[in-house]
Amino acid sequence: MQQGEKELISRLLQSGRMNRVVAAGITPEVFHSYRPEYEYILDQWQRHSEVPSVKLFREKFPDFPY
Repeated sequence: MQQGEKELISRLLQSGRMNRVVAAGITPEVFHSYRPEYEYILDQWQRHSEVPSVKLFREKFPDFPY
């Protein structure tokens, strides 16, 4: 599961297509290993209508294996 979570987060940061993920019903509760990272992306998307940049994400989560 951890690998799938990492891949989804990486793709979100690259594509910015959060609306598809939300429409698919993927919520923070689905994440076990990278829940804070996903919650951060979701929060940024809800506040600013876009996912954070890779740079901003890396500043917040420097140990994420992007």
